[in-house]
Amino acid sequence: MKYGLTLFLCTVALASPAAADSSALACSLSPADQQAITARVATHLQVMLNEQQATPTQVSLVPMNTWPALRDVQLEMPNSLRSRAPVTLTGFSCRLGKPVKETQWFRVSALREAWVYGRSSIADKEVMSTLPQRKQIDLAVLQLLPSELVDDLQGFWLKRPVNAGQPVLRQHLRIEPLVRRDAQVHVVLQNNGLMLRARGRALEHGALGEQISVQVTGAEGSVLAVVTGKGEVHAQM
Repeated sequence: MKYGLTLFLCTVALASPAAADSSALACSLSPADQQAITARVATHLQVMLNEQQATPTQVSLVPMNTWPALRDVQLEMPNSLRSRAPVTLTGFSCRLGKPVKETQWFRVSALREAWVYGRSSIADKEVMSTLPQRKQIDLAVLQLLPSELVDDLQGFWLKRPVNAGQPVLRQHLRIEPLVRRDAQVHVVLQNNGLMLRARGRALEHGALGEQISVQVTGAEGSVLAVVTGKGEVHAQM
């Protein structure tokens, strides 16, 4: 999942070993240094996820591998959210005695409250018919952006089948249709400046501005018409 962020380097203020002490133990990252790096990465991800979002996301990280023996470290932050995130550490290797790049992996948790479906449903149903519930989800595990979630469910319908327990996402929803399939509609027919009114039957759901198929009463076949209001469509003849 891409976030379109620019990678950047930041220097971590680390406890410097004594210049005369060349041992790997003295040169390696101290527990305080490790905590400082972990906190910086967590803050980076949390700011990224909380930007312009009303509901905050709580990010936590756990290192997955042994910390490298480095000093004078700079960080290259991750530009995407996954359950396992790599962070590039650039610094002076205590073991090799030269500048190197090492990768430190973190297990990521990004918890946030969101709407999830209370029960499964087919398409073309009101989203509230799924009995949505507020639950805590892990964006990192699901690889979701906060912008993909929906906070206000009023006025939305499903445009695809969904499963119980699945987060409610914008890509699942459509605006509530002003015209419903098999309902009677007023059809405004336009042709060379002339305007005629007729009645017809909608062959599919349609929100404002959407084009749908309509069966005009007394006519053979169907026409394409644009939904212009509740129970009303316009068609060119």
